[in-house]
Amino acid sequence: MSRRAGVLALALLFGCGGGGTDPNPDPGPGPDPDPAPVAAVRVTPDNQLVVVDDSGQLAAQVTDSDGTVLTDRLVTWSSLDDTLVAVSGTGQVSALSYGDARIVATSEEKSDTVIVRSRLRFTRISASGDLTCGLLASGAAWCWGRNDNGGLGARLDSTSSRVPVRVADGHRFTAIAVGGQHACGLDQDLAAWCWGDNEFGELGDGVPSNGVSFPSRVVGNHRFLAITAASGTTCALDESRLAYCWGSADQGRIPGQGSETVNFPFALAPPPDAPQALTFASIQSGGLGTCGIATEIDRGELWCWGDNSRGQILEPSAPVYTQIDSPLIPFTVGVGPGFTCYTGVDNATRQTPIAQCRGLDIGVADIVFGIRDYPSIAGAVALDAGGDFACALLEGGALRCWGGNDGGQLGIGATTDVIAVPVGPDGGHTWAAMDVGNEMVCGIATDGITYCWGRNENAQLGDGTMDNRNVPTAVAGQL
Repeated sequence: MSRRAGVLALALLFGCGGGGTDPNPDPGPGPDPDPAPVAAVRVTPDNQLVVVDDSGQLAAQVTDSDGTVLTDRLVTWSSLDDTLVAVSGTGQVSALSYGDARIVATSEEKSDTVIVRSRLRFTRISASGDLTCGLLASGAAWCWGRNDNGGLGARLDSTSSRVPVRVADGHRFTAIAVGGQHACGLDQDLAAWCWGDNEFGELGDGVPSNGVSFPSRVVGNHRFLAITAASGTTCALDESRLAYCWGSADQGRIPGQGSETVNFPFALAPPPDAPQALTFASIQSGGLGTCGIATEIDRGELWCWGDNSRGQILEPSAPVYTQIDSPLIPFTVGVGPGFTCYTGVDNATRQTPIAQCRGLDIGVADIVFGIRDYPSIAGAVALDAGGDFACALLEGGALRCWGGNDGGQLGIGATTDVIAVPVGPDGGHTWAAMDVGNEMVCGIATDGITYCWGRNENAQLGDGTMDNRNVPTAVAGQL
């Protein structure tokens, strides 16, 4: 081969001028391999408790067949019981009512189902003979018991409910009071709303009626700091701590009002011989009367009005509005039908603890007018009275009750005749709050569970039955 022919051959072999073809070209990036399919979805926690009107958070972990966590996969959430618990697209659960709800997380047709337990937790409780209501931390009201005149406030036609039902219209209350077959609450703007029986105008809405099955605003644009109720009557303290009452004025239950009923808040007149209307630190109604602890400590402090037929205020006489006849600076007071109980310290020494009841002697079986001392409850931080018994909450959470027990209202595991010495209910609970109805008691234990005991013919214990209970029994929807 000539020299010229050899050069030409090399040029053709190596691509002279850069125009040749690489015998082993780089293939470059190709299509991604198929992503690993989802093999499992696991939701945690698998048994979460959420308080009604509160929320919680669920998390979903997605893995392939090797157990490798897949962080880039879409997860969808759903609730199979969305009237109880709702769930967002990020797994946040919101408790709407009490019960067990099934929550499902799904990714690529794989899913996991967990149970969210939605439960009631009451922070305030109020009871009467036929009706009981409680407030959640959210301020939502729930009631149970008799509903003949709309006492449940839930727009229901039933005659009663054995378990708690939510009061209608979404109000948020800071205080609640139950009296007979009606209830009232104060909202966050200090407006009063009432529902239930209104035969005597006790709802304060200006229109007497057989009843209202939903919260109706009390007329007058008042702003109230505290509210209390008894059968047929409601009383409250405004921002100046002046007392207003409405409903039945029978037997002096609304001093200064001569008519039988008052359909709107009526400012109490000054008591006899007082230059001006009293102001009160607190107020408590029960039976056919009301008592208030006056803010002016040197004027005698404890004032009561209403029925005095058994000497529960003074010696038996006509209805009065007067300072109770006791040398006492009171801490707390409970008003029952025919008797009044109170605790405090001696007015002279300002140190000696005093606990007394006057009027009907609930410590014995016979009706006796007079005053009885109860040294064992002298340190009570709260006191309340029922039809024929009373209970005191002591510092440290002990509860002591005494008097009638034929409905099991003392909570000692049996029905008995009258018990004169205050006794503690069974169960070993410590208590944060309590309220007494006619022949029943409800208390909120320090673990947050609400218990009721005593008579239950109108389902006022809220445990899902109409059976009397002689020991503390949990209200439905909590455990």
